[in-house]
Amino acid sequence: MKKLISLMIAAIMLLSLAACGEAPDSSAEETEPPETSAPKTEDGRPVTEVTTVDELLAAIAPDTVIELTGQRYMLTEASTYGTDSGSEYYRWNGWDTGDGAELVIENVTGLTIRAANRDTCIVTEPRWVNVLHFIGCEDIALEGFTAGHTDGAYCSGGVLCFENTKGVTVDGCSLYGCGTEGVTTYSCEDVAVTGSEIWNCSQGAAFIYDSKNVSFDNCDFHGITAEFGMFRTIDSDKFALLNSTIRDSSGDVFFNSSRSSGVYIGGCEVSGNKFRDMFASELIPVTVEGCALGDNDIIDWYADMEKLGSLYENSKAVDHERNVYSYSELQNMQKTENAVWNAYVPEVSTPEVAVSEDGKVHVMTVDEFLAAIAPDTTIYLEPGVYDLSTAAGCGVTETDRYRWDLRFDGPSLVITGVDGLTIEGAGAESVTIAAVPRYADVLGFERCAGLTLRGFTAGHTEEKGYCTGGVLYFDLCDDAVIDGCALFGCGIMGITASNCDDMNVSNTEIYDCEYGAVTLNDSNAVFDNCDIHDNGGPDFQLYGSTAIVDGKEQTA
Repeated sequence: MKKLISLMIAAIMLLSLAACGEAPDSSAEETEPPETSAPKTEDGRPVTEVTTVDELLAAIAPDTVIELTGQRYMLTEASTYGTDSGSEYYRWNGWDTGDGAELVIENVTGLTIRAANRDTCIVTEPRWVNVLHFIGCEDIALEGFTAGHTDGAYCSGGVLCFENTKGVTVDGCSLYGCGTEGVTTYSCEDVAVTGSEIWNCSQGAAFIYDSKNVSFDNCDFHGITAEFGMFRTIDSDKFALLNSTIRDSSGDVFFNSSRSSGVYIGGCEVSGNKFRDMFASELIPVTVEGCALGDNDIIDWYADMEKLGSLYENSKAVDHERNVYSYSELQNMQKTENAVWNAYVPEVSTPEVAVSEDGKVHVMTVDEFLAAIAPDTTIYLEPGVYDLSTAAGCGVTETDRYRWDLRFDGPSLVITGVDGLTIEGAGAESVTIAAVPRYADVLGFERCAGLTLRGFTAGHTEEKGYCTGGVLYFDLCDDAVIDGCALFGCGIMGITASNCDDMNVSNTEIYDCEYGAVTLNDSNAVFDNCDIHDNGGPDFQLYGSTAIVDGKEQTA
């Protein structure tokens, strides 16, 4: 019996050793378990699969792909809803919404939220909030899911809202009401919505404010009540509606554009809708090409200028050559395929300029003047009128040396970061630099040290209308010299300088400006032998600044 027990104990020991990987046969091969890792995209970002709303929120982070593998993500059911989540990437905004908390995703770069199909929904219940609100983000991609409010009463919140965000793509999504707009942007840049459906919204399809490079391509819009405009842009630059279908909707205006440049509509089928007006364009007309527009119930093609005011005198639709369409041309326009967004952009060729034997770049046109702008350069203006509004790329082309700031009624030229620049004319009596827009400065300078402006006249063209733009504007420009110039209204101020040191103005006439001759903000300047007359208000308006005029210090 003892011998049998000993044999059994020995056998158990051998089995135990084998189970730990220590087989008695020393020649047996050892194998290591395979390594496992989370899936990643081609660009190396981790992919996080989430099935619940809490998992979705927890996954929000920079450089992350969130894969929605569930079907319904009710934001109001989140465990952190309406509280301090402790996350640095999302919060609940509830103080100003009225009936619940809004999900705000902020300061995130490189985030993708995607689903395999539109059966996957992200929804919220409060009527006053946006479904998803992004603030201060960059490179955001939303793909393949549905988003909207739950069924219920009238909404005053939208579906997707982007604020101070750059680089957004929305692809293959379905965005529905009762949200006020499907997509809203505030101060955003480079937003592209493609292959998506926007429907049943209560105030319009899209509201674009103070944004640049926003486009909708190959989208389907339907069942929308356009209270303020099916599409509405304000103070924006470069908006495109391309190759899309707009159907079975109603409202005051199909396209309402206010002070927005580069608005283009191409290749769209617009049918079965009921609008009071098709186009209401404040100051700048919209470009329309290759759209079927005739099958709609409308009262008028263009908004009533007499009713809306003179700012809507350009409330028209034009082709890419800026020719205004007649009613019959709009009625009979046919849809084309694959419209291209850049159809409205003028072809701008940069003229060649060169330094002459006298060390100056001699120019005779506005385009030559713009091409010559460079550090440590003297531009000599030959006799003539240089109307900046006639530039081939006015309001469109930009370089690292100048840009166009869009003002209320048109673009304003700003020369930036150019040190040692001299602009010299053949004399104030023979050279004039002019601007048409009443709200634009004639010449603006930003972060330009060592400027010299000499021997020319500058002011707004003699057009009807009150001005709120000045003549010369300087910001962070030290050691500027203005000599032998004539600065006239209807600009509100002849010279405005902010944060500028050691400005010297001599032998210069400043006259007929609406509010005064000079405004200095945190700046100092010397004026010698200047002729200042017939201006409205005090000649010198000083705010934390010093002005020496013919040897005497001025007081505020």
